Amino acid sequence: MQKRNLKGWRQSHHWLKKIRKLFFSVRTAQLANRRLDQFQAYLKACDQILERASASWDRLREKKKIKAKQHQQIQGFLKCGRLLSRQADRRILQGETIPTDEKIYSVFEPHTRWIQKGKAGKQVELGVPVCIVEDQHQFVLTYRVMWQEEDVHVAIPILEETKKLFPDLFSCSFDKGFHNPLNQEKLREMVPEVTLPKKGKLTKKEQERETTEAFKTARKQHPAVESAINHLEHRGLNRVYSYGSDGFKRTVALAVLCANCCRLGSLVRNKELQRLSKPLVRPKAA
Repeated sequence: MQKRNLKGWRQSHHWLKKIRKLFFSVRTAQLANRRLDQFQAYLKACDQILERASASWDRLREKKKIKAKQHQQIQGFLKCGRLLSRQADRRILQGETIPTDEKIYSVFEPHTRWIQKGKAGKQVELGVPVCIVEDQHQFVLTYRVMWQEEDVHVAIPILEETKKLFPDLFSCSFDKGFHNPLNQEKLREMVPEVTLPKKGKLTKKEQERETTEAFKTARKQHPAVESAINHLEHRGLNRVYSYGSDGFKRTVALAVLCANCCRLGSLVRNKELQRLSKPLVRPKAA
């Protein structure tokens, strides 16, 4: 602030200590013993800082002492701060349930989603889901970053992309999460053999379809895609260090390329080992 010759922030360190103290008083209190007056004081202090920051930023804009990139970044932080303050008020003071699509899990990476919660081994996992298509030779054919999509939304688009690249695609299997009546109908029109289990109770016709030998064989082979997911995690997708959505997409593409190169190298190595393991046949002397 001193470099910008901006007044009104002389007590910034004191305000930071005050807000931190209010935050810890709210965070450490159990839900049953939480005092609403403490929470209101914490939100009030945060709103005052946001208003002061917004006013200071407007003065800087008038003096034209900021760059376009800085303006976009600070505006994003201010917008995020106001949104989080309103959501905290709605959730704690008014008792509302915040919809999932309105929640923000990262200020610096707003595209971050809550992937899973409460599962054994991984209680919380944040990130962005990625859907992949793997062939019988364990190569990743296509992938799709699911920014705001669920499994049922990507089944048809990702199969269309795969068919464009590989027109001879004959069969494909999916998890139950990809099922809905539209997907069942459309996917069968695109691929002759589709293995897509239905959620819930099955009709007699559906039971006959899912008890065929071809369907059961495909279902048994489908879990092999988990090894491809694990392979991608070892190629850089376990924790993405790139910034922004473009950096995330670039990391996913490079991880898929790396995984396919490793798989190709593994096949070449195994073929060479088989050749070397064969006994040498010496020509007999005449």
